[in-house]
Amino acid sequence: MPDAVLLVTDIKAGRFPTRCVLTGEPTTTATHVWATTMPRIVAMFGVVGVGALRLLRRPVLRVPMPVTEQPYRIWRNRSAAWQVVTCFGLGLLVLSVVTTSAAAAVFGVLVVAASVLLRARAHSSFWVSAELRPSVGHVILRRVHSAFDDEARSLFVRRL
Repeated sequence: MPDAVLLVTDIKAGRFPTRCVLTGEPTTTATHVWATTMPRIVAMFGVVGVGALRLLRRPVLRVPMPVTEQPYRIWRNRSAAWQVVTCFGLGLLVLSVVTTSAAAAVFGVLVVAASVLLRARAHSSFWVSAELRPSVGHVILRRVHSAFDDEARSLFVRRL
C-alpha cells in the first residue's frame, strides 16, 4: 500500500481526497485521524497520547479522513474492544489501591500494558497513520489505498 502526502494548507482549507482511504471507493463520509510528529504515540495511546503531546507543546493536526462504513465499523469495534480491556486493567489498579493487593496491581499493570501493545498492533495492521512534518507543511498518510493516493497526488500537484 502506498503512502500519500497532503498539504497542511489544503487540510486547513477543507480540501482532501473524496475516496475511501482503505477501499478506494468514492465516499461522502469521513472521520479524522491525528497527525503528529510522533505517530507511534497516537497508535499506542490514541487521544490520550494526543492530549499528552499537546501538553508538551508538540504540533498536532486533526486530518479529515474519508472512509466508507464497513472499514470504519471494523476499526471502531477493534478500538472499543481495547478500550474495554484497558478500563478493566485500570479498574484492577484502582482495586489494588483500595484493597492494598500487590497481585491485583501487578495483574492490572500487565493487562494495561497488553492492551496498549495490542491496540498499537491493531492500529498498524488495519488503520492508517498520519505523520505531521510541520517544517515543510506536509502530512504523510501511511498505508492508504492507491485510488486515495492518486487523488491526493493530484491535489498536491495542483498546489505546486
